[in-house]
Amino acid sequence: MDIDLSALTGLSDDAIVIIYRGNSPKYYSESLLYAHIRNNINDSGLFNVIKKCPAKDGHLTSAPYYIRERKGKWCLFDYMYAIRMLYEDFNAGKCVLTVHGLN
Repeated sequence: MDIDLSALTGLSDDAIVIIYRGNSPKYYSESLLYAHIRNNINDSGLFNVIKKCPAKDGHLTSAPYYIRERKGKWCLFDYMYAIRMLYEDFNAGKCVLTVHGLN
């Protein structure tokens, strides 16, 4: 899994691309993919993020998961969650998560 975190440093871009590499495992659930994305971001040492259900934070969405910066400055989510499975896009080569500022 290869993640370009430059979009998160200034929040200038509106999305990050997560690229499948040959040595990356295949994923068969959204929860597991989000957990591994969270772990990769946390392992980078640049950010401290959590994976959570947005409705539990009070957001009016039916998206199943999102990755939120612990202090609530920004989040990553799949805005097309209702019409696709994110892990299928990742397994096919890459997936895109939208960056949304929460301030």
